[in-house]
Amino acid sequence: DVAMLGMVYHELADRKAFLREVSRLLAPGGTIAIVDWAVLPPDVERTMGPPVEERVPVEAAGQELEDSGFSALRVVPGFREAYCLIAMKKA
Repeated sequence: DVAMLGMVYHELADRKAFLREVSRLLAPGGTIAIVDWAVLPPDVERTMGPPVEERVPVEAAGQELEDSGFSALRVVPGFREAYCLIAMKKA
């Protein structure tokens, strides 16, 4: 099983409740991938995406995943204005 969220994580009203539900639905060892807008340093120009105050830092998303029963977090490198965070549901 795989759950994929593309540029919507920052829009969720209750991210932890959402992640708990994804965890409930995924088989043990299932994978979740979150692609969302990165929080950029003040000196980096933002060319697209939501306002900075609406963005969820990758560290916060990672902690929320761990708190919701996911592990083996991995950030996929290579994005400028976004991040890709991958985790597995604990067995």
